[in-house]
Amino acid sequence: MTDLHSRTSKRIFVTYHTYQILDTDLPVYPRSLPEENSLVVVETNGIAITTGLHSGWVAITVERWASAPECDLEAWEDVVETPVIWTNPQMELWGEGEGGILIIPPSQAPGNYRLRVHARNRERREIERHGELPEGHLLQLWPSPPKASELLKLTSRYGIRRLAKS
Repeated sequence: MTDLHSRTSKRIFVTYHTYQILDTDLPVYPRSLPEENSLVVVETNGIAITTGLHSGWVAITVERWASAPECDLEAWEDVVETPVIWTNPQMELWGEGEGGILIIPPSQAPGNYRLRVHARNRERREIERHGELPEGHLLQLWPSPPKASELLKLTSRYGIRRLAKS
């Protein structure tokens, strides 16, 4: 049975198409773009998540689970799962401006986790043209043995273009 431990939502200000989940006080400067999936880069001290928006507000929801939650592919344009090895007892989600959301993983932190990143409305021009909701991301985190990253869905034009460039 899957158990939702917590859910936190916040708008953060992103710059240079990126926000971060940090394992230390050092920022993550991705050594490369997310070539395998157009959305997530895992580095030694954290995770960089790319946005379609160069600079501006992105709506983010973070959920901590006891085990893998059901995957809702219908409501999202791009979805990626990736393994995360965490060495510190806390994680912080950072953009610019308002600061971070503190994420404390379930009881066995530090350890091995799985991160599922969902994204929608990554096409800034479409949002401006049609007045849609701002770019939104859902991050789901749960304890899991390491296994390879998986691109579960990629339908946004922005994500497809990024992937084609790699």
